[in-house]
Amino acid sequence: MQQTKQRGLRDKLCVIGWLILTCYLLRLWPFVLALLGVGIFFIIRAVVQYTERPQLTPLEPLPVRKTMNVEEEQTVYAAACQRVSELVAQEYPGARWVWESADAKRQVNKSLPMHILLNHAGGYRRARAVLLDGRVIALRFETSAEPEQEPAPNNYNLLAFQWVDANAFALEERCAEATQGGITDLILTESELPVRESWQDICEELRRHGFPSARVVAEGIKINTTEEMVQHERAQ
Repeated sequence: MQQTKQRGLRDKLCVIGWLILTCYLLRLWPFVLALLGVGIFFIIRAVVQYTERPQLTPLEPLPVRKTMNVEEEQTVYAAACQRVSELVAQEYPGARWVWESADAKRQVNKSLPMHILLNHAGGYRRARAVLLDGRVIALRFETSAEPEQEPAPNNYNLLAFQWVDANAFALEERCAEATQGGITDLILTESELPVRESWQDICEELRRHGFPSARVVAEGIKINTTEEMVQHERAQ
């Protein structure tokens, strides 16, 4: 754009110069003076435009991703676990799964590439979890040439550890609210727990996290809120 303006100015000055020379040869002095004035006007205008600096529009700052606190991280991770269980159950109702990485909570909250390991999933042994802003939006099942084997008896240790680690903070708050409301027993129902086979391992993990009364019942897992509050008060 600037180069186009400069070429236009040069062309105008060249035309004015030839006209001035022609008028000079013909002794048309009034026209010479008039053309000199026009030439000087264009030169001054060009100098002014060149010295003026365009006002730059300030760039808007890039949006800063909000840093999540511990409670928000727990909520995001728990929701991701629940969503994976739902997606697996939709395709293979009898399948069992665990996160492939032991650092799953940090990876989920950072939306890093994640994988789960599967049993009883029609020959699939592994699946990639597609995450967006900490939310699991899809599973991509991957085949394996190895024959499917029965899971080891302690196959749910990792799943139990991850579930309790993701929900311990929320369980403490639920126990406190239940105690304030005069409720002595808190039942974790089947809808909010992983597969039934993992409940015993989850109870053992809950006891290690300060919930000594956790035990398996027909409805799910039962926690005595009175005992839990006494336990946490002693810990504090």
